[in-house]
Amino acid sequence: MPRKFRSQKITKRRKRIFWTKFVLFLILFLIVIILISFISKREELSIENINIKGNIVTLNEDILNIVNQNIEGNYFWLFSKSNFLIFPRFKIKKDILDTILRIDDLDISFENPQTININITERKPFALYCKNLVVQLLSNEEIEDGLTDTATTTSKNLVVGLLSKEKDECYFMDKNAYIYEKSPDFSDDIYFKYMGDTNNIASSTESYILGKTYLSQAREDQFDKVNLFIIYLKNININVYRLLVKENGDYELYFDDDSKLIFDENQDFNVIFENLQAVLVDIEDLREEQFEYIDLRFDNKILYKFK
Repeated sequence: MPRKFRSQKITKRRKRIFWTKFVLFLILFLIVIILISFISKREELSIENINIKGNIVTLNEDILNIVNQNIEGNYFWLFSKSNFLIFPRFKIKKDILDTILRIDDLDISFENPQTININITERKPFALYCKNLVVQLLSNEEIEDGLTDTATTTSKNLVVGLLSKEKDECYFMDKNAYIYEKSPDFSDDIYFKYMGDTNNIASSTESYILGKTYLSQAREDQFDKVNLFIIYLKNININVYRLLVKENGDYELYFDDDSKLIFDENQDFNVIFENLQAVLVDIEDLREEQFEYIDLRFDNKILYKFK
């Protein structure tokens, strides 16, 4: 037999064996895929019960809606998303945390193939982040209807001003200064109020404010240091209820009578403590004085003014 003819015969035989193996492998692969798809959709392996624990304020319904949306349907039209082995656990967790900002953390586990447990840890209100709004009591149309045609622009503006009032729009913050939910209107100062920010979120819309961290652009642990200072003041019976952080980095800490304590974001809080103690000694008892402000921004000089 000529060598060339034999070589061609061997090559054809090898190709036939290769394609035969490839087809058999493909058939076997498809059988396995169909089998896995069938098993994944079996009722006894599908999630039927969802137990939610640890939530106090968050509604079960809000969490269940997110879970059910994630376990509906199939992966690649083949594998059931509700199967307890392959359900999208990490995506469910991410979607819940991204959607319900009140939830700080959660853990997902399963008791059996048909039951999963979701353990919720909710954020606890620590303080309020507030922005000041000017609320108009009447609409422009109602105001103009009550004015004469001869009323000047100045008088109209005066009326608008008289028929407006300032109002705080507030949001809950947790102990890490994370802003997570709009708060109701409180009749008194139940929570301490933080206003303004070096990140300039005060003029932003609600959708932008939620999910932000107060003083996120300030120095590390600045929020914790400010809170320690506020606790120090309360321990010496000085009641403060609001902190305004201005765009230039000045901090204005307001007392019950709208007197204020001024310091700078870059100052060492130990120095602020020492300077404030010096003021207390100088004017003997801060609680007995009606002051307008105490300015601690200058390390070598303390300024204060009485009303």
